[in-house]
Amino acid sequence: MLLMSFFGRDFFPQVDAGTIALHLRAKTSMRVEETAAMTDRVDTRIRQLIPQNELHSIIDNIGLPVSGINLSYSSTGTIGTSDSDVLITLNADHHPSADYVRKLRRTLTDEFPSVQFAFLPADIVS
Repeated sequence: MLLMSFFGRDFFPQVDAGTIALHLRAKTSMRVEETAAMTDRVDTRIRQLIPQNELHSIIDNIGLPVSGINLSYSSTGTIGTSDSDVLITLNADHHPSADYVRKLRRTLTDEFPSVQFAFLPADIVS
């Protein structure tokens, strides 16, 4: 009975590290140049949704890594030139990251219907 009180809970408490990890996948046949252009459009929309004073940086990693060693250290499921990882870092004084994830999930899915979006754990605790 003692264990029943812990069902549905995480071992670690939630932490807002101010980082959002986003994986996006476009059509399978998309060239890496086209994926880069589409990722730029997504980045532009992210910059519109997150206030400039709270956004520190956006870093994109597009396509497959050059080496199998680099691929083995990636946990995002990148399988081709149509994949892109976007790492969004917020400034120290920011609104909750979870609120931005909800807003981005809703808006990006509506505005880019041909792209699949996945928000991944961005910190070591999640």
